[in-house]
Amino acid sequence: MSSPFFARILFFPEGERFLYEMAPLINCLAETPGIEVHLLDSGEPFRLCAQPDPQTADQISDRVVVHRRPEPPRAGQRWLGRYERVASRIAGRHADWLLNSLPSVLLLACFDIVDLLAAKRQARAVVARLDPHGLILARDRHVGLSYALLARMRALGRFTCLAPWGFVNTSFLVANRAHDRRNQLHGPQVSIIQRLMAWRGSRHIFTAGGIRYSYFKPGRTLACLFCGLYPSNPWFFGSDVDLCLVDSHLVAEALVAGGVPRCNLRVTGNQIHDILCLPEEERRSRRTSLSRKYGCRRELLLIVALPHLAEHRLLDWPAHWAEMEYILATLADAANADVLISLHPRCDRASYEPLAQRLGLRILDEALKYALPVADLFVCQWSGTTTWAVSLGVPTVVLDWYGISSMGLEYLEDFVVRVGSRDGLAAAVRSLNVATKMGVGSRPPGFPPIDGQSTTRVRAAILDGIRFQMEQQPGPAA
Repeated sequence: MSSPFFARILFFPEGERFLYEMAPLINCLAETPGIEVHLLDSGEPFRLCAQPDPQTADQISDRVVVHRRPEPPRAGQRWLGRYERVASRIAGRHADWLLNSLPSVLLLACFDIVDLLAAKRQARAVVARLDPHGLILARDRHVGLSYALLARMRALGRFTCLAPWGFVNTSFLVANRAHDRRNQLHGPQVSIIQRLMAWRGSRHIFTAGGIRYSYFKPGRTLACLFCGLYPSNPWFFGSDVDLCLVDSHLVAEALVAGGVPRCNLRVTGNQIHDILCLPEEERRSRRTSLSRKYGCRRELLLIVALPHLAEHRLLDWPAHWAEMEYILATLADAANADVLISLHPRCDRASYEPLAQRLGLRILDEALKYALPVADLFVCQWSGTTTWAVSLGVPTVVLDWYGISSMGLEYLEDFVVRVGSRDGLAAAVRSLNVATKMGVGSRPPGFPPIDGQSTTRVRAAILDGIRFQMEQQPGPAA
């Protein structure tokens, strides 16, 4: 594809795994004539290569201009943390009430304001120096440099976009707040700020399981309002950008139900899905290669994407390791299949190796997107990878006893085996058989397309959006 205009695009894939999800798109745009791609490196590991291997998770085209992101301002967070620790020592079990009291909220907001104003200054400097025509993010709710860049670009009338990434992960947002009473609107610790938000019908308040949660703690809410960095609809991404690209009509409808304007959304498929599209001959060859590498001898191959419970602060580390051992030992005993372990990019492989070795199991060197298309069975939590497996027709067991609901993934429920308690895992795995395989051709309507063309559609949508925005404001970027 040739581009009839010049555009400079800035990617800021803030946080772990976001670069992994965006790499195929970054590389595709970098190879497009007339397009200059800049990457604001947030510390996620990658390598620059002349010809990036799409099967890897960490290779970026050497045509991409890489800039180290400014160091995140932390002075306010240090003061905030000290105040919270002192309050916890003084008030003990009443610390949540003290920290959500109005005087504490105002003080904590001041600490947050220090860092947010610094992030705004950094964003202005980055935009002035790089002069991008378009900004591509993963989410429009990461308050700090990410949202400050978004706010600055929008103030200048420049194009802003969310690339397809993951899934509607509201359930994870709820789970991360389920054990923090300062984010919950019940009990004596509820702040007057939270009560005012609920009274005004703020979209920062979300109800799940009969409990109302605030997206931010009260102090951060005030700080974001004061600094002009207040996401309009943080529980559901896509409201604060010019264009939000999603992988399927089902995800688009979930976002619309969450209040995202339909006009903000466009269905393109997900760039990371293209690598899942394998001709049958290549699938057989890859299966043979993986089986030989990992010493697989059984007829069936099961891949388990271990849930990152401690990494996402859903369990403490001792409980996490107990769960990992239970899951892996149960699969090794019940599956009648060779079991290979896939780790989330958040996970420290060295920490998991001793457990895998003790159980006689192997951890994949390859990314999940390389191995999943050749699997016969798959075990995971609710996540974007659940969509991958079902779209490929791989029979899937979902570990559904950790408080991560299927919210945003309800359309998958009829196509997976949900295990609601740990005691049911062995029976669920035994119940699966390759004969139950749906087959790619029978994928239900509305599912993400696995056709190898999603990256092309995403690129076209981004370039069309930039071109349209430039036509609205003729002349060179300011």
